Amino acid sequence: RMTPDARIILDESQIKPKSDKNLKYDFSVKTPEDTPVKIVSNVSSTPIPINLNIKADEEKLSGDISIESFPVELFSHPATIQSLKLKLHEPFKYTEVSGVFTTMVNLYNLKINVAGTIAQPTMWFESTPPLSEQDIISVMMYGEPMDDIDGDKAESVGNMRAAMANKALALGTFFIFASTPLEGVNYDPDTKAIIARIRL
Repeated sequence: RMTPDARIILDESQIKPKSDKNLKYDFSVKTPEDTPVKIVSNVSSTPIPINLNIKADEEKLSGDISIESFPVELFSHPATIQSLKLKLHEPFKYTEVSGVFTTMVNLYNLKINVAGTIAQPTMWFESTPPLSEQDIISVMMYGEPMDDIDGDKAESVGNMRAAMANKALALGTFFIFASTPLEGVNYDPDTKAIIARIRL
């Protein structure tokens, strides 16, 4: 949304009476091919390359955002977002998302696939060597398969798996969890409330 810049302060005598007319605007942004915008962010050690093809007016924002490969940390492990694509919709929670994240934990190559909407994404997992879904989540969270972790951690893995299966984790929430030193996770399937215990 376009709003007045709060850093600009005018003398009241210079302010003209408000007009009945609303501000109208219509613009588009398209980055040149192979020349993405680069955004500095605390989620990545390098600038994030973003390709834009968007249109906006006072009513809505539409178009596509394509994020190229960049490094992140997932559950304290070095990882890479191989690709992340957004197809914008209003309201924003209905924006379509598709992406692939990869990480290597111990001797396991893990792949996280994302599709659906940004508010309720579907996530599924692959690994080399092959592991079950719950073992992949266990390795991702605690570095070891289910058989090698204690009961409290195994319960947290089950809760995380249930939250993902029920699409209770928005994509942004998943990133918050993944960048937090988790001790454990509780999940209530009735309310879809998620409570995280973090390590300080």
